[in-house]
Amino acid sequence: MVLNNSSSGDEVILSPTSNQSDAIDAVPYKQGSFPGIISIDFYGLTGRSWNIYEGHSIERNPPGQDTDDCMIDFIVRALPTPVQMLWKGSARTTKEDVILNLEVTKTDKDDSDEYADEDIDNAIKHIENSLLEEYWLDCNHIAVKTGKDVFEEEKKAAEILQKLMDKKDTADSVKDACMTAILQLIDADDSLARILYEDALEYTGIKKVDEELEKCEKELDKASEKLMKYDYDKVIHHYQKAWEHAQKAIKYGME
Repeated sequence: MVLNNSSSGDEVILSPTSNQSDAIDAVPYKQGSFPGIISIDFYGLTGRSWNIYEGHSIERNPPGQDTDDCMIDFIVRALPTPVQMLWKGSARTTKEDVILNLEVTKTDKDDSDEYADEDIDNAIKHIENSLLEEYWLDCNHIAVKTGKDVFEEEKKAAEILQKLMDKKDTADSVKDACMTAILQLIDADDSLARILYEDALEYTGIKKVDEELEKCEKELDKASEKLMKYDYDKVIHHYQKAWEHAQKAIKYGME
């Protein structure tokens, strides 16, 4: 395998030798290039910052698909695989870090952006609501009856932060902080859904369980697809649905 890394573009090249002409396959990313293969070039399509994808991973989906167009063949995972969270810690501590970072943003930003304070405070309020003790069983598991409320509060927070990002006169530093906060929330929700999915795997082999696990997997894939389209509240929605299906799988497994 050959890795060509630079600030403007990368290629991962699978080759039995160090000679690229012997390559079996390649995946160019960002402004990277390889003859005959279209790069996974989100920047060229959207004009968004590449920082959005720092710490993420890309995954061929469906497995085995190879059209030589990486925009078709790959999806982006907010939580990298092999699993390694961009922000270390549990789902709960990650969300707590979001609050701290947003508070710092209020302190560091230009005083002329007073309207941003109100938006950030409203987002923080919804994140704090999602952290109510009665909603949580431990740092990576939320209660069955109130779990939906955790995701709903995060959707509201993400929507507020997205609108703040979209305002033309919002400072770049504030936009960056909002983007980071949204991605942290998404990582936390990915973790909530995937950990419960892994818990439910204990009951595989039961028809109803397997059906719910399949639905969970589909929702996780949908979340990744929506992430590529910057539809962040929908990303959270699909993680919520994945969590609900994993919860049902466990319920059926324990009957």
